[in-house]
Amino acid sequence: MDRFAPAILEYLTKAGWQPGRKVWLAKYRVCLRVEGYPWFPAVAEFLEEFGDLWITYEGRGGASKLTFDACYATGRYDTRWVTGEYASRIGRSQLCAIGELSGHMLLFMDDTGQVYGGYDDILVSFGSGAEAFEALCSNLPVREIP
Repeated sequence: MDRFAPAILEYLTKAGWQPGRKVWLAKYRVCLRVEGYPWFPAVAEFLEEFGDLWITYEGRGGASKLTFDACYATGRYDTRWVTGEYASRIGRSQLCAIGELSGHMLLFMDDTGQVYGGYDDILVSFGSGAEAFEALCSNLPVREIP
């Protein structure tokens, strides 16, 4: 449990997360495949534990939303930004959508578990694991990728 800071743990718990949580992955595999995203172990492990969570947290301008419903998120964004533009800028070919931040930024992951966010020409790295949750929910500075 101590992999998350207390505030992050509170946000996750309020959203329905608990240690050992596992969600059914079939819907994610199907919708991600239909949208043209690759499926790999890092995404499977992440979505199995955090899939379907809708997290509300205190952002810079008030309450913000973070969702890890990959099917919802992929229906709102053009896959080609991730598999083309963002993959090229990051230098990784294996990128898969995992959710959405504040209704405007697609969240995706590479095959090593690094979490990124993209909105048009803006591309940022949030880190991996608990570090990514901390960056997402605590308004920490993030690394912009040119």
